[in-house]
Amino acid sequence: PRAEVMAEALCATPSPCAELAVALATELAASLREDGVRPAKVAVPVCNGTVENVELVYIDDAPWRHKDEIIILHPSISAEDGRILGCKSLREKLAKECEETGVEATIDHHGAQPVVEDPVGCVRRHLQDLGEGADFVAELIRQFDASGAARICFILSAEVFGTEQLPDPRAGELQGAALYICLDKIFTESDVACMQRFGQAVPASAAQDCVSSGMAVMYRYCDCPQVLSDERLHFLDTTQSFVVKPLSAQRSRRFRAARLRERFSDAHAPFQASQKLPLRHSTVFRLALRTTRSDLGLKSDMSVLRKDLHKISTLADKMLLFAKNLRHIEFYDGPALIAAHEAVCEEPQKRTCFFCSLPATLQACLGGQQCSYLSKEVVTTKMPDSTLIAEWAVVHHLGAVDDTMNASFSE
Repeated sequence: PRAEVMAEALCATPSPCAELAVALATELAASLREDGVRPAKVAVPVCNGTVENVELVYIDDAPWRHKDEIIILHPSISAEDGRILGCKSLREKLAKECEETGVEATIDHHGAQPVVEDPVGCVRRHLQDLGEGADFVAELIRQFDASGAARICFILSAEVFGTEQLPDPRAGELQGAALYICLDKIFTESDVACMQRFGQAVPASAAQDCVSSGMAVMYRYCDCPQVLSDERLHFLDTTQSFVVKPLSAQRSRRFRAARLRERFSDAHAPFQASQKLPLRHSTVFRLALRTTRSDLGLKSDMSVLRKDLHKISTLADKMLLFAKNLRHIEFYDGPALIAAHEAVCEEPQKRTCFFCSLPATLQACLGGQQCSYLSKEVVTTKMPDSTLIAEWAVVHHLGAVDDTMNASFSE
């Protein structure tokens, strides 16, 4: 029979008569799959054996949740058939209850139409500009120093988490090995939005432009960076492959951490502070390693990232000497410490005043201003079997190379 006839028969099916209703609903789904034209009124059998308006019925794709007040589709009808018939997703309902709307990465604060380039292509171009030889971890350190972080901790973890209780089944690919980056700085809604300012026609501020282009390095090994800060969990799903619906205008989703922990415990589990990982920081970035080839790169090799992490851990003490804000860096391979570096300035107030006195733009530097500052730094490096203390004299000089600068070097 035609779809309209089956739909009318379903609506008129007496209760309880689940077997007949299930057969009619399955036939109707098969018919709709062929021509795609759904009748104006459709009813479906539900768990208690009655037939209900499809607009009130949910597919049971979140079986871990208590559902006394939710009308659930009869278990004999597949989820695929349920979607074709017009049933709603219980998982998506729960996800929307956790989600917050706010500043989107693709919306400019001045009301302009900012997106002029495909974000995925833009990220690829940034990664190509950085080159394969670019030091992934060192670039991240520079970017987080520029963002104002004073402490940073890198943790490479092979731990695998559950894949059932997630806001989107596709996010299961993010539940495996990952690089954690823990900071003492809170990232606001606008800060996170700036990380996805890819391909915008309206330029951001110099600081925001630095963050957006520099943070593209996060995608070297990861397709969907996650950021937990200020009790919000952000999924930066640029490729729309994990939590964002394909072909939508969104490139990220943001959830309240407390609600996510209650409704989708597996999604929040990787961020739970534990004895295994030192995650006690204001902001935690989680870069789940790419499990297969994607639009952004090849499958990630954990051994390559581990080698990169160990390599930069031997050089990070020198990076602290020339960092503006960063004073402490730690590196862990799982729960095991690789190295921890801390820099202490002899006169921190003078150091702060010097950096505050620097011109804000390169153009201002060309005006002939010159200034120099000599700082004395003590860097303590802790490793599993030893502790090293090194004293350094660091010269900062703004201006042309001349006798003034050479005098600073001599001092």
